[in-house]
Order: sequence, then structure tokens, then C-alpha cells
Amino acid sequence: LLERIVDASFLAGADDPLTALAGALQRLFVFQPLADRRPNQPIMLVGAPGAGKTVTIAKIAARTVFAKRKVRLITTDTVRAGAVDQLKIFADVMGLNLATAETDRQLADLVKAAAPDELGLIDTAGVNPYSPRDMAELAGFARATPVELIMVMAAAGDVVDAADQAQEFAKLGAAKMVATRLDMARRLGSLLAAAEAANLAYTDYSMTPAVA
Repeated sequence: LLERIVDASFLAGADDPLTALAGALQRLFVFQPLADRRPNQPIMLVGAPGAGKTVTIAKIAARTVFAKRKVRLITTDTVRAGAVDQLKIFADVMGLNLATAETDRQLADLVKAAAPDELGLIDTAGVNPYSPRDMAELAGFARATPVELIMVMAAAGDVVDAADQAQEFAKLGAAKMVATRLDMARRLGSLLAAAEAANLAYTDYSMTPAVA
């Protein structure tokens, strides 16, 4: 992959190294910003524990509120200690209600009850992508209602592990990824390897713990 990026940087025809690198990344990877997606399709964030899903979903909610759009905030992370409380704190600050779904049926009902102009944002529990039980439970939620599945991955991980994990989440239907903790990493090879291995499009990024 590194060799392909270097080759593509020469094809970009730019004298400035940063511009050449940007051209190479544009040639080799797909970028599909969240702003370009269908507005009414719910978003479900998935990923390994500690990837930053809850903060990421709070950031997307805040951005949507600032744009004066309605948000339906839902979490299926009802087992991890403090998970609901963490997201509820963000929801209260933004004046949003937080709904919880313990089963796929409850999730389907909550999404179905959403108003046509509401953006559905669904947080999920961090799962071990190598655990069949964890992935089966997550797949149940993902199949419960039509959603756009987006994988969240933190920077600075091992390259091979990142690629393997991305492929597992892609099997569930994830086609895009959000890269988090970019301010905490100087080596981003794991994010490049993950996107290439699982054919994921970059859709957003996070580089600060501040929600707004």
C-alpha cells in the first residue's frame, strides 16, 4: 500500500509534497462526507470498545442541532456501566431526548416512530469483532431496521489488526468509516490499511474530545 501511495503521489503531478500526497490519497481512496448522504436514513455507529463511538455520535448530534435539524438519539449500549448516562449528559445539554433499546424489536419501533424530518443517530456497544456472539448480537440490531452502518476506528492501532477488524465490520454491512483520535496519533497507517482491506469510504473524522 505504501508503494502504491508513493507511485500515485508522482502521478498527482504536484511539486509540493503535501499536495502530492493529497492527490495520491484522493486517487486511491473514497471520500463520502456525511453531509452528502441521504438525509433521512438513520445512522448506526459500530466499532470495537474504546473506538470513540459515543463521543462521535454526540458530535454528529451537536452539528445537526447547530444546523437546526431535528435529531432522534438512540442507544443500544444498555449493559456497559455508565454508557447511557454518558450519552444522556450530552443529550441534556443539547436539549435532546435519549431513547434506549435493549432488543432489536425495540430499536425497530423507535426508528419507525421517528418523524420524517428527524435524523436518527444510533449508538451501539463496543464489540469484539472476533467474538461470534458479540457480532451476532450487533447484527441483530443492524438488521432490525434500515440503517446506514458506519464503523468507527481510533487511530494509532496495529496495521494488521485494524485491517482484520475492518473486514469483520464490513461483513455486517459497514461501507464507511469515521477515523477518531487523529490528534493523538502520528502514524495513520492503520486507518489506511483498514479502509483498503474492507473497501471502506472515509466519511468523517474526529480529532478533539470537545463535542461542540
